[in-house]
Amino acid sequence: MRLGDDLEGIVVNSYLTDATGHFTGGNEEAFLKLENLPGDLEIRCGRYFND
Repeated sequence: MRLGDDLEGIVVNSYLTDATGHFTGGNEEAFLKLENLPGDLEIRCGRYFND
């Protein structure tokens, strides 16, 4: 999701099924990215969901 030219929101999900058809899934990461800063920098703030 883009919010203007400088702010972007990102969510990554993963889903899978096993051999018996059982469905599981969840979030892997979610963050906001601020772009187009001086010096061609960008800032990310958010959370990585590692088990």
